[in-house]
Amino acid sequence: MNTNKLDALAASDIEVTNSNNIVTIGNEYIEREFSTVDNKLKTTSIENKRAKTTFEPATGSEEFIIKTTKEQKDAPVVPALNRNGWTATADSFHNPSGPSDGPAQNLLDGDVNSIWHTNYGGGTGDQEYPHNVVINLKGEETFQAFSYTPRQQGEETNGNIQGYELWVYNGPVGDDLAVDSSEWKQVAKGNFVYEGVNPIYVNLKEATTATQIKFVATSSNNGAKFAGGAEFNFEGLSKN
Repeated sequence: MNTNKLDALAASDIEVTNSNNIVTIGNEYIEREFSTVDNKLKTTSIENKRAKTTFEPATGSEEFIIKTTKEQKDAPVVPALNRNGWTATADSFHNPSGPSDGPAQNLLDGDVNSIWHTNYGGGTGDQEYPHNVVINLKGEETFQAFSYTPRQQGEETNGNIQGYELWVYNGPVGDDLAVDSSEWKQVAKGNFVYEGVNPIYVNLKEATTATQIKFVATSSNNGAKFAGGAEFNFEGLSKN
């Protein structure tokens, strides 16, 4: 059997009307009427204007019924906490200043092109995992999610982190870091799942209040010994 490809084109303009729970769709040749009563879309009649016939499905017929739903609005954007005045200190960094392979403070500057990177020779601190970043919030902050933005050159770029732990400390507010305190509490642990170089969001089990935060990098995404990243943010609510 030979088959020929046919292109379907609209023979005439289609008109759609909606009034009193009745939606009508049709043109000069055929018209279909739907009822939207009780939030259900159901055919009430089909009129063939050429043949001058009207089909009305019987009650209880097997014709499909489509349930309509309310318009889905975009999930509210959860703003990140204001990081003004925060300080970040790492146990390892390659350059003490500047945007390239720099200090942990680059994680808080809002610029994904300035990065923190651990020492890879000639810098300060250990070169082997784990690596720690302590963030002093300079006050009490409550959050329920955090995000890590990796380096923007690709998922496998040196420094991009896979394994992590997040710890919080809710002690006195001040400039002194509680690095050696016994009051740190672990609130998250896992492996980052990459989707390109987009921010990676992690929801906590419950809202957490802290004056200092310690991020521990336990492994890299490419298997190398380097740690780094572009940005850290913390959100007040769980991220959808």
